[in-house]
Amino acid sequence: MPVFFRELKRNKLLIIIWSAASAGMLAVSLLIYPLMVTQLQSLAEMGDTFSSMGLSAQSFLDYTGYCASEISSVIGIGGAIFAALIGVNALSREEKEHTAEFLLTHPVSRSRVVLEKLLAVVAACVVLNVASAALGAASSAVIGEKADAGAITLTFLAHFIMHVETAAICFMLGSLMTRGAIAAGLGTAFGAYVIYIVANVTEKTRFLKYVTPFGYAEGSYIAANGRIHGGYLAVGLAITVACIVAAFIVYRKKDIKN
Repeated sequence: MPVFFRELKRNKLLIIIWSAASAGMLAVSLLIYPLMVTQLQSLAEMGDTFSSMGLSAQSFLDYTGYCASEISSVIGIGGAIFAALIGVNALSREEKEHTAEFLLTHPVSRSRVVLEKLLAVVAACVVLNVASAALGAASSAVIGEKADAGAITLTFLAHFIMHVETAAICFMLGSLMTRGAIAAGLGTAFGAYVIYIVANVTEKTRFLKYVTPFGYAEGSYIAANGRIHGGYLAVGLAITVACIVAAFIVYRKKDIKN
């Protein structure tokens, strides 16, 4: 899989730096938990203040809720930006850097190029989430706290799926665009987060969670209910598949300019 490894190599520095930063920030936020215990009860009473960020009193009353909320805070928007950058650059960069002609002269079909680049994007998301999960588990062991393994696993899984969905949307945008692709990708990540905040304002705007990947990656909800919201997840998976299919169709027919 030459394109797959080539893509990972091109993004190696970004993957290492972003994964290390995300894992490090999560580790720090968990390591300071013992210092915050005396303040958590009073902070929990302010749950409504944090409702726009998907947090509730449950987020602060036990270590599982705290851990899940920190995962959402640290690798939520940060991971989405990372996924957006990786996803949007995968196809658009070949035209922007004038390497598409060289790549496509090799005995490899456009469909194979798209598939291997997509797999490389997913692999990058795996690295970020695994690194964060590993360092998070180590931090919990250091402070002697134990979170519910099932809830935390689901929280990381939800965020991984959220990262893949964000990457898929931007991957599709990258197949359509050359100029402005990065701006479009970052706008997608930030736009999804803004929609999520608006969705948490009132019950009337709650339906917006169906159109943002942050809706099903809400750590406080997963910790409190022990599951990922099925409705939000189903829509997210449908959007992911649709964007991937669109990227394949567009790139196979696209007139590559150099």
